[in-house]
Amino acid sequence: MAKQDPSGQAAEDTAAAKLRANGWSVLNLNRDIAGNYPKIDLIARRGTQRMLIQVRGCGYPHGKFRTPSADARKVQTLGDWLGMPALYAFVHYAGETPVIRYASATRVAYLAEQDEADCADPNRYHVNISLFDIDIRHLRRFLMALRPRRILRNLRRLLGQAD
Repeated sequence: MAKQDPSGQAAEDTAAAKLRANGWSVLNLNRDIAGNYPKIDLIARRGTQRMLIQVRGCGYPHGKFRTPSADARKVQTLGDWLGMPALYAFVHYAGETPVIRYASATRVAYLAEQDEADCADPNRYHVNISLFDIDIRHLRRFLMALRPRRILRNLRRLLGQAD
């Protein structure tokens, strides 16, 4: 039976443990520094790569997560401001082993905005884990692919052009 309501701490611990097992150093902002940082849960480092991570957990079989677009945009903005990739880690407790998938805050915000346009109910789920295919094995490559987009976006802002 899937755990129906995993705590935020359980999801953070699961994501952090998986990252550490794959060579990342992880700092949990909620427990190690701030007490309860509202938008970013983890900062991870491996070599010269750094990333900010907002963790979401779900124990329901449907694999849907509440992720309002405004929250995802704040995560994205913080990442841009710090010059670090901002990601979401979706931890799904549906079987024996939790499934963790990663996505950029930009993509999560876009999908959540689409969902919000389709449904006005504020208590809805915004994204489904099935929309994301980046797992821990592909994370470094994914981060490298994000770098040119971030540089281009910052360059456009400096030049006064829209994204």
